[in-house]
This record gives sequence, C-alpha cells and structure tokens, in this order.
Amino acid sequence: MFEFFGDLMSNEMIRGIIDEIKMSGYPLEIRITNVLKSYGWIVLNQECYVDYETGKLRTIDIIATKRVDISKSSIFDRILIELIIECKHSLERHWVFFIGEKEREFKFPIMIVKNIGKPKKEISYYDVNNILANSHYYKLQSPDNVAIVSHETFKGEKKPSTIFEATNQVLKALIYQYTKSRKMISTNLSPSILIIFYPIIIFDGYMFKCRIEDNEPKIFETDYIQYIVNHRALDNPFSTECYLIEVMKDKFLPKYLQKIDEELRILRKAIEK
Repeated sequence: MFEFFGDLMSNEMIRGIIDEIKMSGYPLEIRITNVLKSYGWIVLNQECYVDYETGKLRTIDIIATKRVDISKSSIFDRILIELIIECKHSLERHWVFFIGEKEREFKFPIMIVKNIGKPKKEISYYDVNNILANSHYYKLQSPDNVAIVSHETFKGEKKPSTIFEATNQVLKALIYQYTKSRKMISTNLSPSILIIFYPIIIFDGYMFKCRIEDNEPKIFETDYIQYIVNHRALDNPFSTECYLIEVMKDKFLPKYLQKIDEELRILRKAIEK
C-alpha cells in the first residue's frame, strides 16, 4: 500500500512548481480572462479545435464573445463579435515587427475583416463592405501600426519561432470557428446574424516595432501591432488569403475592448438604417 505524506512536500518543490507556472502562459491567460469578463464578454478557456493539417485536437487559449441584439433592422437581428486569443509569455525572446515608411499608407485588402452572415434578405457585396468599414481595424490603422514582417530575437538556431507558433494556432482556430459557425447559421433555427472574427495574440514580454531609415534599423517599444499574414483561405483549402492579426501587450487590452464596444454601437446604427 502506498501512502502520501503531504507534509513532506518541500519548500524547494513548491518554489519549483510556482516558477514553472510563472514561466508558462497560464497566469497571463487568467489575467486576460478577468479583464474580458469585467468588460462583459463571455469567455471560454482552453477551447478545442481541430487542426486542419494534422486532424488532431488542439486548444486555443481563449475564445471570447459579445453580442448585440437589433430590433429595428431589415438585414440582421443580431451581431456577434468573436475574439480568438492566443497568449504567449517570454522575457528572453523579444518580438520585433517591421513597419513601413512614415509617408506610405498601407491599404488593407478587401475583406480583411473576417465574417460570416445570414441576412434576412439578399444584400450586395457593396452593402456588406459598407457595414464592415466600421470595423476598429480602420480606426487603429496607421503606418506606425501595420507590419508584414516579424523577427524574434535571441531565439537560437534550432528553436521554433513563438511568433510563427502563435500565428499558426490563432489562424487555425479561426478557420475552425468559421467553419463551425457556417454550419450553424445554415440551419433554419439560426437567427439572422452577422458574426465577425478577430484573431489576437497577447504577448507578455518585450515587443518592438522597427523602421529602416537610411539603411539603419530604428526600434521603438510598442503595445499594439496590426500584423498582416497570408494563410490558408477560409473557404478554399487549396488557396491562401490575407489575415490581420492584432498583436498586443496585456496592458493595451482595456483600451482595445473600449474600441470594440464603440464598434458594436456604430455597427448597430449602420445596420438599423
């Protein structure tokens, strides 16, 4: 017979467990969860998704949703915003995002705002674009925020990139959520709804933006970046499309959630017209 003596657990073991937890992303995930709930979001932690490449079941750190019901609209009865969030922690590896020239404005590709809808009546592509033009993507857009290239410092030659890992996870989870939502709204039981998906990486560490000026890199610490990447298309596994991933520090999250609340109010007015 085996007996467990709890009082034999040494202080050294306890300290080791605490240090291991601190090094993981779980404390960050819990902090982010608490902030989201304080702003009225419904939060699911460690939500499962199926990796379309391997067919294996994996988890994304957080899926948070907020909805607005609309009573006076001929298009949609409900708007749902879904945040798909991956949390990463590293004090040793620094994330660097390369931004463009100051004077050069980066124009987002058409349909950069990932969405799926079930309108009450047929609406044109032009009308959909007019609605999605109210996204916070455009409110926060500036040449200082948009990056298409990233770099991870002090990574080592054989270690995988945590930026690539987080990007891959959050976009695979987005594709899974999109596919699941498309099946859901195809049923007669589904209300007329517009669902908007925002992939997010929250990084607990040092994050910089870098601009090349006169062949010299200039770096500035930052709390928020709009990172443009190509990945498998939502509706076509044999094609790619452009995605915008918002990469931010946890201290930027309250400001970000206020922007989303503002976006929901504006979207509601635009749909009620």
